[in-house]
Amino acid sequence: MTTVNTTVKRDVLSKAISTAAKAVSPNPVTPLLGTILLQSGKEQGMVSATNFELGISYTFPVKGEEFKTCVPAKMFSALVDVLHTDEIEIRLNQFDQSAIIMTDSSTSNIKCAAADEFPIIPTVTKPQVVMPVAQFKEMVQRVAFASNPTSETVLAGVQVMTENKNIIMFATDGYHLSYEEFALKKAAKVNVIVKGTTLELISRILPDEGDIEIQAEGNKIMFHCENVHVVSQLLNGNYPDHTMLKKGIGKAKTDVTISTIELFRACRQLKVFSADTGKTRLDINGLVIRYSTITQDKGDADVTLAAVTKGAPIVVGLNVHLLYNFLEICKTAQVQIEFVSPQAPIVLKMEGYRNFYHVIMPVVL
Repeated sequence: MTTVNTTVKRDVLSKAISTAAKAVSPNPVTPLLGTILLQSGKEQGMVSATNFELGISYTFPVKGEEFKTCVPAKMFSALVDVLHTDEIEIRLNQFDQSAIIMTDSSTSNIKCAAADEFPIIPTVTKPQVVMPVAQFKEMVQRVAFASNPTSETVLAGVQVMTENKNIIMFATDGYHLSYEEFALKKAAKVNVIVKGTTLELISRILPDEGDIEIQAEGNKIMFHCENVHVVSQLLNGNYPDHTMLKKGIGKAKTDVTISTIELFRACRQLKVFSADTGKTRLDINGLVIRYSTITQDKGDADVTLAAVTKGAPIVVGLNVHLLYNFLEICKTAQVQIEFVSPQAPIVLKMEGYRNFYHVIMPVVL
């Protein structure tokens, strides 16, 4: 038998392709890496893509026969997206590796490639970490943004590790850092560095409910949640020690609790004037805070904010862009800011999140 076929819901196939295609390089080094591996069984199908650094597989229900072939990613995705039908029938000619995409009113023929040489994308077999996917996604959002996506060092990554039955995510680019931990019922030893941009991508394509299984093996880390399977290369190197950084912060001498939205609005205003350097001045004295910036070529801005303060008055210089980035991910009505001295790291916390903190390094005024 040279022709085999399968039937799948169009919306399901479109979602599967768009998810897997995020691992397709826009400029693949070989033609095969510009394709999506399409596999079908009697009841389950799967599409997979990889650029060797990242591999994504997505499984979905089908009705049909067993086959596998490599379909051009861009063409296949574009075709499925424009078809107006509830169901698609795919017929594969195994002799010449051509796929016929059929609906009630149309027929399209795509030239494919044999799947024999497509790289194998491993899946999770022995999970070392199992946790709610919603919590995983939130941790990634609060931590990964502190990594440096343009760095060619480990600072482009996020340290993911287990310690005392806690999973820890920690990231820093040298100017700010984020740390969060979450208690697990059971966890094996893990200590790896994953690209921050990769974790953010994984977080976006995962479902919102269920558990995520994580397994690190060799130079790879694998994630599985429901019908999504992802494997990523790890970064090699030594990451900064988060315990030493935490010890070096010191005890707060000034503590400020302030409205998140009001501080966010102030940052937006000051960013207009300090877009180049980001340098701003925070003057804390009693219940009133002055947040200001002065630039010789653009002018100046001064915002007065109400806050609850404890401790000694202090004047601190900080990068408004870094503060703005933190406030973008802050989900609480108020933010707590701790100061040790004008030269010491500035600690930001969210009310109710005892296992999370963010640190911004000060700037010289």
